[in-house]
Amino acid sequence: MNLKGFIALVAFGMMLSSSAFAVTAASPGAPKQSMGYAQEGVCAECHQGQAKAWSHSDHAWAMKPAGEGAVLGSFDNTAFDDGASQAEFFRRGKDYWVKIEGEEGTEAEFRIAYTFGFYPLQQNLVELSRGRLQALTIAWDSRPVKEGGQRWLSLYPGMSFEPGDSLHWTGRNQNWNAMCADCHSTYLTMNYDAKADSFATTWQEQNVGCQGCHGPGEKHVDWAREQGQDQVEKAGPAEGMGLLVDFGGMAPGKVVETCAYCHSRRQSIQDGQHVLRQSLASGADARHVPC
Repeated sequence: MNLKGFIALVAFGMMLSSSAFAVTAASPGAPKQSMGYAQEGVCAECHQGQAKAWSHSDHAWAMKPAGEGAVLGSFDNTAFDDGASQAEFFRRGKDYWVKIEGEEGTEAEFRIAYTFGFYPLQQNLVELSRGRLQALTIAWDSRPVKEGGQRWLSLYPGMSFEPGDSLHWTGRNQNWNAMCADCHSTYLTMNYDAKADSFATTWQEQNVGCQGCHGPGEKHVDWAREQGQDQVEKAGPAEGMGLLVDFGGMAPGKVVETCAYCHSRRQSIQDGQHVLRQSLASGADARHVPC
């Protein structure tokens, strides 16, 4: 089987494994249920040093709303043309826009909804119909100029794809919901409706926050507030603190297995971060989440 056939097979498997219940297409966002996750940002109330360090990390930059301080690329009416792909990047008020060939085969203007990553490349996400976010295949090289960066570049240099091709920026291989999102957001649920070919994707945290690695933190936050600051500072091991995943008491091999859910070459064929779900359902040692 060639690579294209394998990708198609994986995509088909993902569709089959999605929820059997019909969902109404919707823009990505927070779900109605917290699923045991604390409010985004609440960890910083106690863990200020860790939160500050995290804010400059790849995890914090995994996905951000497109805005000042998040968008790294040049949108000053900047044209890109490598002979195979063409685009124009510009501002309209506070928003960032791109003029590029759309899924209908004609040039159109699209608002940038989110940034994706930051170094050495930053991609930009556009929201299309049926709850889809699509990643542009023209990315911003954020490296310094002396290293060849600070420019737009095609991820498929010299190659052109027609609308309908899975490698076109509007195609399935560039779809955020199914191809990228479960590792760039915290507890993501794809909510794919195969009949309507649509998504109602949700996340507990838009990027990879504390709970993306430590698991849902409502119980830990409740414990901390009940104990009070003085007792929290005296607390020792994480036993009884309500932490689902404690890296401090975890063997190195288990750390690798836990992180490998995202930091490995693999393709998810179940909806949501099922590694965590399976651990909870099986009653396994919650601090040692298997991969």
